[in-house]
Amino acid sequence: MKQKKNGKAVEFIKEHKMGLFVIVSALVMLVGLSYAWLQLTLRGEKELTLKAGTLELALDDSMGEGITMENAVPVSDADGLADAGYTFTLKNTGTIESSYEIYLDDLAILETDTRMSDSFIKYQLTKDGTETALALLNTTGTHPNRVLDSGTIAPNTTQTYTLKVWIDSATSNEVMGTVSKGQLRIEAMQKVKETTEPEPEPTPETPES
Repeated sequence: MKQKKNGKAVEFIKEHKMGLFVIVSALVMLVGLSYAWLQLTLRGEKELTLKAGTLELALDDSMGEGITMENAVPVSDADGLADAGYTFTLKNTGTIESSYEIYLDDLAILETDTRMSDSFIKYQLTKDGTETALALLNTTGTHPNRVLDSGTIAPNTTQTYTLKVWIDSATSNEVMGTVSKGQLRIEAMQKVKETTEPEPEPTPETPES
């Protein structure tokens, strides 16, 4: 009975040799590709550069202590846009294209402080000199899912951003005495091909004389 089953299995393999080869090849290719998740968070001293994999998030000196608005007053869009803002660069220093998302997260405030509502805060984000957004912060989502920008970055490419934030001129008196404090975070995904050394070919046996 066992020989009969083995014979059928051999016969099936012979008949479907090409199909099985394609399936095995596809599985090998899938195993050879993996997704590397990278997460970088801004929070540090001067000339901060955070690296993970082949991505860098480099930020200027002014962002070392995070993005803070305290004792600020509502201003017009013209005045808000006149501010220098916060500059940071996203660099893909490797050879693989990467997709990414840039978030603005809340930082802890003092227990005696009251956090400012996102609906009071207006922001503008520019990328390589081109405006990508000008809106209220609450349109980006809520912490920890406020997405400022997303996309892909090619290998050996640098993208320069400027983020400006101010209190919207239409804000009510509720904003008085509140505090906003945040930090940038970037999450990226790269498809990385794993390299494995080929297995050595078996040495042919020498027939006995």
